[in-house]
Amino acid sequence: MGIGDDMQDSFRFQVNMGGIIDLFSQHLYSSPKVFARELLQNAVDAVTARSLQEPAAPRDIYVRLFTGAQTRIEVEDSGTGLTLEEIHQFLSIIGESSKRNTLAGDDFIGRFGVGLLSGFLVSEELELYTRSAKSDKGYLWKAMQNGTYAIEEADVDRVGSTVVLRRKGLLYHEGADRDSFDNYFDPETLRSLLSFYGDILPYPIYYQVDGGSVAKINEMSPPWLTPSISSADEIMQFGEDYFGERFMGYIPLKSTAGGVEGVAYIVNRRVNAGAMPTNRVYLRNMLLTEAGKGLLPDWAFFLRAVVNTQNLRPTASREDFYKDELLEKTQDELGVIIKQYIKEMATRNPAMMDRFIVEHSLALKSLAIDDEEILNAFIDYFPFETSLGNYSFAEIRQLAAHKAIKYVSKVDQFRQLSPVFGASARLLVNAGYVYDSELMEAIAYYRSDISVERLSPEDALFEMEDLEPAEADSYDIFIKNATEILKKWGCVVSVKKYQPIELPALLLINDEASFVADLRYSKESSSDLFADILDKIDKSFASADIVLCLNANNRLVQRLAERELYDETVLDLLYVQSTLLARRPLRSEEMRVLNTGILSLIERAL
Repeated sequence: MGIGDDMQDSFRFQVNMGGIIDLFSQHLYSSPKVFARELLQNAVDAVTARSLQEPAAPRDIYVRLFTGAQTRIEVEDSGTGLTLEEIHQFLSIIGESSKRNTLAGDDFIGRFGVGLLSGFLVSEELELYTRSAKSDKGYLWKAMQNGTYAIEEADVDRVGSTVVLRRKGLLYHEGADRDSFDNYFDPETLRSLLSFYGDILPYPIYYQVDGGSVAKINEMSPPWLTPSISSADEIMQFGEDYFGERFMGYIPLKSTAGGVEGVAYIVNRRVNAGAMPTNRVYLRNMLLTEAGKGLLPDWAFFLRAVVNTQNLRPTASREDFYKDELLEKTQDELGVIIKQYIKEMATRNPAMMDRFIVEHSLALKSLAIDDEEILNAFIDYFPFETSLGNYSFAEIRQLAAHKAIKYVSKVDQFRQLSPVFGASARLLVNAGYVYDSELMEAIAYYRSDISVERLSPEDALFEMEDLEPAEADSYDIFIKNATEILKKWGCVVSVKKYQPIELPALLLINDEASFVADLRYSKESSSDLFADILDKIDKSFASADIVLCLNANNRLVQRLAERELYDETVLDLLYVQSTLLARRPLRSEEMRVLNTGILSLIERAL
């Protein structure tokens, strides 16, 4: 049996209006303070709608606060107003908007028809006095939080609308919950909210308290609105005043896709890459959000932007944008601008680039190891320590001369090998600091045009010069005897030629041997119980040899090899010295050898 054969009747959903209003007013918005934004938005849209039909019509918005026994907020606009039919259509049908289907919809901020409900965040009753530009009659629309409303004719002296909000707790239960909402009816708080959301709106917003003097709210003129007359100093000063901090520099922003114009300021301090952004984003001159997440690329965490957009689509709460192709294209356009600016900064202002890297390279590295886009954008600017000095990665690429860039993943390994590589003018990169080793692996994964090669301790032997065949033969017996003497340290001996000649020996220890050495050091300083556990772990490892590479260029090594009887004390001391140079902790027996060996040499000298 088909569905249509058995279900011939259709039914209408039953909607609990009180519940719907509670859902929108209590859960759609993140904070009650957005009521100020929503009422300003409705007023601006109403003025815009009228000005499209009557260019000479007044364009003003008045916000009046009355305190005392009849505490209330009135928002009056000189907009198009509503007829009786439009009141029923647009105010009494949840989700209906007079702006959704208009041909001039791009001139409006909101289109969802729920903004007025935000008044219920601070008021249990909404009143709207309105008179349409198409009618001589005025009306009062009064809505209650339980979902009921009433309409009656009213004496409205001019075209436009006035929304009245009365403080929660004042209407039906005097004193109850008043503390929760008093703040929004405080003169300074309300003024601050109006300025916060409406400081660059295109129409004048006037504010008055208890019939006193009238003050204009929106006096601010962002520098991007008048770029031809705004100097760099003025733009920097604007950012300092606006965000309350000093910045390193600024980047002009513009996106054709999103209709975005604004400025991004480079933060002059270290910022957590995962921190929530504090970009201020305006939608057609109305402040939409302080977070602005998704507008700038995620990697642009080092920026604080203030922008205005004309084309992006806001969500129903008007606190974010729809994640659509338009937003993605806008983000891409802004990303290109930011990257280009940083690229130019490296040549145009090296001092600023140095400060930028000092403050933000660590956080950028943390993102670049998993993100090809960030890696490609910033890798050339990251600084590294090398055997030839400190260089940016772009300079390292030039020094490598199209050869593989060799690096070690531990600082101690670099400190051992750096003198050897530096003395022979060869490049070795220290990737032992935070994120650097992972960054090298990311380069190998993402960049086929760049060759990087991790150098292990065993590989270091192949970087040194081999002995000539005749020399190798003369060292064979010495190597065997020296290895026999030093086997008590788990050490084998190799002889190579390397620089500097003053360095007699180099200890090369791989990761496994390093772990075993650390294990044995810990075992000596542990309790009996823990030492037994470590001993069992130690015995589970196969032999992991440490290589003591002696330098055949060094005169001491040459003299040792020439002797028929090999001095155990000297060889032990060479091992202990190279262990210290490798920044390895000395076990008690190694410490004893160091002390007695030095004393023995002193006695011989005397």
